[in-house]
Amino acid sequence: MPLLKKIKPDWPLLVLCGVGMYLLFSFISITIAQVFLAVALIGWLGFHIRTKRKIRIPGFYIPLLVYVGLSLLVSLFSVNPGISFLDGREMLLYLIVPIVFTGFVSLKGLVTVNRVLLVSFAVTCVYSFYYYAFSSTPGERITGFMGHWMTQAGLLLLFCSLAAALFLFKKRNIRYAW
Repeated sequence: MPLLKKIKPDWPLLVLCGVGMYLLFSFISITIAQVFLAVALIGWLGFHIRTKRKIRIPGFYIPLLVYVGLSLLVSLFSVNPGISFLDGREMLLYLIVPIVFTGFVSLKGLVTVNRVLLVSFAVTCVYSFYYYAFSSTPGERITGFMGHWMTQAGLLLLFCSLAAALFLFKKRNIRYAW
């Protein structure tokens, strides 16, 4: 028991790693990404319980909270509230905003997030090109890791947009990697 008292978890680091791994796996496996998002949520809750800090939220988050509140109110008065509340569980994803806002307070953290996201995008792109070149049949659309061709096309478009933005607006030593 004395060993447990000496261990003090680094909650912000857990949030940072959880969100970083969530972003890394968000374009590869939804299940693994959700596990790391749960790790980030645990770190975020632990951070706020341990430090007793006020939860910081950006200004655009208040309308999202109003939307969630009104949606839960509508679910309460629906014909079948049980199914409505079950369908409304996706609103838990709005917790990502304060989690990220807590975890990434420095520029170094944001740069790390960009790099992790680009690695995830690159893995998806390499898989798509490999599948197209070696495994697909004529006329077949690439489904990628997510299972639908439109999702894969959207991921490739997001990757191209982020890579172009980093190429155009980053410092010279980082931008030539793209």
